[in-house]
Amino acid sequence: MSKLIKSEDTPILDVKRIIPKIIDEESFDGEDEPFSPFLGFIEKEEEKEKEEQISQEPQQQGPDPSQFVVLEAEAKARAREIVEEAKREADRLRKEARETLENASKKAEEIESRAYNDGFEQGKRDGEELGKRQFDAISRRLDALIKNLNKQGLDLFEKYEAQMVELCIKIAKKVVGHELITTPQLILEAIRSASRQVIEANILKIYLNPKDLEIVEDAVLKGVDLTGGSQVEFLPKESIERGGCIIETDFGLIDASLGTRWKAIEESLEDILSKKAE
Repeated sequence: MSKLIKSEDTPILDVKRIIPKIIDEESFDGEDEPFSPFLGFIEKEEEKEKEEQISQEPQQQGPDPSQFVVLEAEAKARAREIVEEAKREADRLRKEARETLENASKKAEEIESRAYNDGFEQGKRDGEELGKRQFDAISRRLDALIKNLNKQGLDLFEKYEAQMVELCIKIAKKVVGHELITTPQLILEAIRSASRQVIEANILKIYLNPKDLEIVEDAVLKGVDLTGGSQVEFLPKESIERGGCIIETDFGLIDASLGTRWKAIEESLEDILSKKAE
């Protein structure tokens, strides 16, 4: 059987490429006029083939308007999603910022409170330490001042000892004089004390200030013993100070007046001071 050859099975030869090859293989002197009609035919066939190929290519169609609607809807939906996501992100950032500020504020308050407490305790300790140092310094100054005053007091006493003794006697006299006025019965004790000094002698008379005599006579009338049972005559004498007396015995006089007793005290103190100075 003979094999039928279909048109699509027939290989298409590139005649334009073959012809030049044939021409190159032939030995010509460069003259191509005998092939000009043939070459023109080939070119026309090529142009026709190109036109057929173009006519067989599918024509490109323009875009479908419905696709634009879909794309626009998708774009709007995506835009809304982006906006919502941006809002959520903004809310999250605001919440985080608010929480950060609140935490920072609490932390600042804690730090401030701790600093205040620490500062207060430190200030208290510093104040106590400062107060202690100041108290110690003042105590030392007071001790030194007291010692200095004691020394100055001793120096002053040694320097003005005699004057001070004299001053003390004057004060004592005033005190005794005041006591004699307020307590006139002191004359009774003065007479007893002076009578005890009389030894191996008889008391004959006792001279008193007229005001003291009234008190003594009243006491004697009441049975008060002033001379140890001796019979004595009490006589007034203006020169005798109140609180004192002069006793007359058979051996002489015993001066128990206040002036004489004060003088004896002064002489005794002066004797003590003179011995101390030696």
